[in-house]
Amino acid sequence: MIEKLIDQISLRFDVRSILKRADLEGTPGDLALIERLGGAAAALGKPRALYRAVSLRKETKRTVVVDGVTLTSRVLRVNLEPVDTVFPFVATCGRELDRWVTAKAKSVEQRVADVISEMALYSALGALKERLREEYHLPTISRMSPGSLEDWPLQEQRLLFRLFDDPERAVGVRLTKDLMMLPRKSLSGILFASEELFESCLLCPREECPARLLPYDRDLLTRRYL
Repeated sequence: MIEKLIDQISLRFDVRSILKRADLEGTPGDLALIERLGGAAAALGKPRALYRAVSLRKETKRTVVVDGVTLTSRVLRVNLEPVDTVFPFVATCGRELDRWVTAKAKSVEQRVADVISEMALYSALGALKERLREEYHLPTISRMSPGSLEDWPLQEQRLLFRLFDDPERAVGVRLTKDLMMLPRKSLSGILFASEELFESCLLCPREECPARLLPYDRDLLTRRYL
């Protein structure tokens, strides 16, 4: 199936979340700074998401083949057992916000701008999920990304990018030799339908993670994936 682009994405920022992520107290000065930077980001930002709907084939207990590309992860393989279609994606805050953050001197202002650009990225991811709900009537949409777990190493990012013609041309995201995505606030991975929500956080014991979406389930790995 052809690639599809989402680039008309409204940006709305939650002030309380920004205060928490930027480690601010919520003084009048903090609130004024957030309002100013949020307004600038909303005017400047162009978050985007690129995706495909692709059939898959299950091969071994650790591998799936997505459009001719073999991905190796036991957790991914188990999670994809009930489905026959997956949605590879690349989402980003956009080059515009990345340059905007980079141009700021290291300060509270840059910290707030960095948080705002990350929220723009997740706005793009949210818009993508909403599109998939509308197009494919998916009940719950789960996500996995290379490097989010030891079981699916970051090196497979290269394989994931092979599922797209040219992500840099389409959404401005390129993969460096060190497997870093630029702009920095970018995500890639596989979205898939599931009965229960899965995020890699469920299998990650790291404490005090600002990006945590779900609590760590210490028994889940043994219970489901071994």
